[in-house]
Amino acid sequence: MSSTTDRWSASRGLISALVVILALLGATEAEGQSWEHVRDQCAGSGPGLSVPCLELGLAAQGIRAGMGLLATQGHPVPGSVSTVGRRLATVPRAAVGLRVGGTSLRVPDLRGPVGEGGGMTPLTPSSQLSLALGVVDGFRLLPTVGGVLSVDLLGSAGVTHLSSSRGFGGPAVTYGAGLRVGLLRESFTLPGVSVTGMRYGGTTVRFGEIFPDGREVRVSPSTTSLRLSVGKDFLALGLTGGAGWDRYSGRVETRVRTASGGEEGIWSGSVPSDDRLVVFGGGNLTFLVLQLAGEVGWAAGPGESPPAGAGVDPSRAGLFGSLAVRVTY
Repeated sequence: MSSTTDRWSASRGLISALVVILALLGATEAEGQSWEHVRDQCAGSGPGLSVPCLELGLAAQGIRAGMGLLATQGHPVPGSVSTVGRRLATVPRAAVGLRVGGTSLRVPDLRGPVGEGGGMTPLTPSSQLSLALGVVDGFRLLPTVGGVLSVDLLGSAGVTHLSSSRGFGGPAVTYGAGLRVGLLRESFTLPGVSVTGMRYGGTTVRFGEIFPDGREVRVSPSTTSLRLSVGKDFLALGLTGGAGWDRYSGRVETRVRTASGGEEGIWSGSVPSDDRLVVFGGGNLTFLVLQLAGEVGWAAGPGESPPAGAGVDPSRAGLFGSLAVRVTY
């Protein structure tokens, strides 16, 4: 009885911590048109800055959405829906994964004249290390129904490979942490079901060039992510799927240099958040402690659509995919 009480107390404490952490870290400004906010704040009282500042607003929206999706992907632990659990009463199990994925970033082309560059949708790759550490084993309600309220600690670190030839300032680092709570651990008769909450941050992304005459935006993205995942193994082959919700926030800095050489449109501040729905599915092959996994997904468009003639629409839905290898010990 004491062991059951201790596990329940640990599960309840960690789940409560997850809710509090996500509520505090995920607290952002009310939803709104992020491109419109950047445009208005950047342009200020200069009507001639409206077009370049609109381009920077669209770039900020596209960068936040793309970087957020590359950080979260589908399930945070590739190919693993059930919590990893514990090997012994005091020894946690661990799963380490390496994932390579990609999606398209929808941004304006800032390499040409203002308002004439059109849009770009460059395929952007990323690589990511993930760690899942089992800290609470959960409860067994029946012989084949276990892992209820089990808990994993999750962490990730990755690199997004942004192309300097497209106008980006180079690769960006992302990192994240959170919890995975098991609702069911996979068994012979039942699938694994879990809920995951993660918070991601990263280094500042620079896009565009201010010299000699131009516009530049710097985005410090942060993402709050929730996922509900279901999976089942059939001998060596496993299938997984799920759905989730992402919220993108962070600070944006804009700079515009006019043709006359004077600097205008300098602004830095927070931007209203964008939300999006994510749906994903995949398969995996298991070889003892080694697992190979593949995943594809669809993400609804974040934010509001830009005005007609903007050249690019970062609010469109997008696709993503990844391949991963994972070792559990």
